[in-house]
Amino acid sequence: MHTQIRLPALLSSLLLASAFACGGSDQTSGPTEVDPATVTTGADTKMVITSLQPPAFGTGYSIDLNGDGKLDNQMGALLSSIGNFANGTGGINAQITNGNALLLLDVKSDDSTLTDDATVAMTIESAAKQSSPDLSGTGTFTVDSSIHGGTVGGVLSAGVFEANDPVTTKKPVSATLRMPFSGATLTFKVNGLHMKFQKTCGGSPAPAYCGELHGSVKADEFKAQFYPAVAGLLTAQVAAAPTSTTAAGIEAAFDVGGCSDNGVAATANDGTITGCEVAQNSVVANELQPDVQIFDSSGAYAPQATPTAKDSLSLGFYFEAAKASF
Repeated sequence: MHTQIRLPALLSSLLLASAFACGGSDQTSGPTEVDPATVTTGADTKMVITSLQPPAFGTGYSIDLNGDGKLDNQMGALLSSIGNFANGTGGINAQITNGNALLLLDVKSDDSTLTDDATVAMTIESAAKQSSPDLSGTGTFTVDSSIHGGTVGGVLSAGVFEANDPVTTKKPVSATLRMPFSGATLTFKVNGLHMKFQKTCGGSPAPAYCGELHGSVKADEFKAQFYPAVAGLLTAQVAAAPTSTTAAGIEAAFDVGGCSDNGVAATANDGTITGCEVAQNSVVANELQPDVQIFDSSGAYAPQATPTAKDSLSLGFYFEAAKASF
């Protein structure tokens, strides 16, 4: 059971949800804007994310991403919905422990104790894949230079880092990340990147570091990777145990034909799930409806509290991390 992340007085009106608990929070305006490009001094604390936890309910690990005063995390609702079929959180963390989806963090601060600092930069980027990664706190990793991460600015207060508010920021940050999703890895751009971080965490044993990752991804970009990836996972589960109740449930929900991928018709009850069969499932289709508008009609980053054309899926994860070298 993860405990709730502590918040300094500056952020006392913002309550984070703890893992596997129900509830939410109201969001107030974030800390003073910090340009990460101006953070050029201080020590670097380097970490590797050792686990990612989507919420057990839709608005856990969430913030307001578009300024309407509501918590946003459509990705959490999606993963909760498909978890029974696609191995939810277990599949996510398996991709971390097997080295396929490693995320690296670097916090630059003049306060080496990571307690109080008004100008802090926090970078997240993907590591090159490696088998059997050392996630114990002494591991060495290599940044994957083909995938461009991102750096957010923010404030450390009473041991908690809070990034610039993605709604009011004048310097929105995007980061392309290779993320684990229910047994697969997807590489996509997270827009309006926002992060929380602290070094004192709950749990037994308590992780060295913990925090939250927030942002949004353009719905069309996400769907293009998500549908075939989930189709492959479901097909593999059916093939592994074709007479099981799990296989029967997958086939009843997805192996129904009636669609085509790039002109190739899907066949019902053939044991092979296709991307279009995933796309037409009513539960998946509902959860993959864009829930926020993050860009204006010209394509510029401009979160809309009153959307006219929702274009993105909000996301939020709790993470735990260990020290690392890279």
